Amino acid sequence: MLAVFRDGAARLDLVPVDFVTEAAMRLLRDPRAAGRTYHLTAGRGHTVPVRRLIETAIGIAGDGAPGNLRFLGAGAPAPRRWRRMESFFAYLDCGKEFDDAGIRGHLGRDLLARRNPGVFLRPVFEFCAATGWGARLPWKDAVRAREGVR
Repeated sequence: MLAVFRDGAARLDLVPVDFVTEAAMRLLRDPRAAGRTYHLTAGRGHTVPVRRLIETAIGIAGDGAPGNLRFLGAGAPAPRRWRRMESFFAYLDCGKEFDDAGIRGHLGRDLLARRNPGVFLRPVFEFCAATGWGARLPWKDAVRAREGVR
């Protein structure tokens, strides 16, 4: 059973690292960008609900899926083991769509299209499933040792 904070409707602004790297390089070479600040974000209309993120990952992993999810409704107390993460809950409770107007004039359509989660999420999750990435995370052993679990 995977418990998810609130109802899974919280939206995340996710971009792949190759988008950030390429965008930074293009902005460095663009004299119009000198001395300005840019938000390298997914931008308006491209945020992803937590629920979609999790369901996509589970669907690719073939774990039997949404039946294994339990969404905690608003006002539900967080499980005790989540207390270390409470400082992040405010971020997950608010709407977020970052202003990406500044980068649209400097980056080509080809690059802007790559920041869309509809383009990159599935291949990332497929890579993780194919390579077993994340199956054995080093901090799991550290937590188990600290809690005396074998």
